[in-house]
Amino acid sequence: MVAGFTSERGPASGWNARPDYVGIRMLVADTAVHDRGVYCGEVIKIFQAADGTMGGLCGCLGDLAAMRDFIAAGGMNEPPEFKDEESEGILIRPWGKVEWVGANRKRIELTGEFFAIGSGFKLAVGAMHAGADAIKAIEIAAHLDNCTRPPLTVLRAKARS
Repeated sequence: MVAGFTSERGPASGWNARPDYVGIRMLVADTAVHDRGVYCGEVIKIFQAADGTMGGLCGCLGDLAAMRDFIAAGGMNEPPEFKDEESEGILIRPWGKVEWVGANRKRIELTGEFFAIGSGFKLAVGAMHAGADAIKAIEIAAHLDNCTRPPLTVLRAKARS
């Protein structure tokens, strides 16, 4: 599962309070891999490009590799065609634009303080709505959702220049 979070609901200290960030400041993902309900291991699900673009994917491992390459290239071209119609991705631009990426190369712009995709998304969104940051939200989801597990990967937005 992948969750993103803005600084507006977090503590007003450290990187979280810096005014040189726009939009989503943190992207967090679990690392669990499952195949038809069976736990198969761990993988990094979120990535950050040199320009600061962040993103990730929940779904098929082959689709994850295609999404990783798309993000590494800056995510400006057409997104990859996912082989699994249940795969879904998130793309976060350095200037704050957030897009959901789905089957048939669909892209939908998202707005709001936080978002989540993957098996534990309802739990994570509920936790963030109650005041948790994305890290705590996925920890809560991992405690309650059998397809979400630690360890977690955390990416933080790069300062705008």
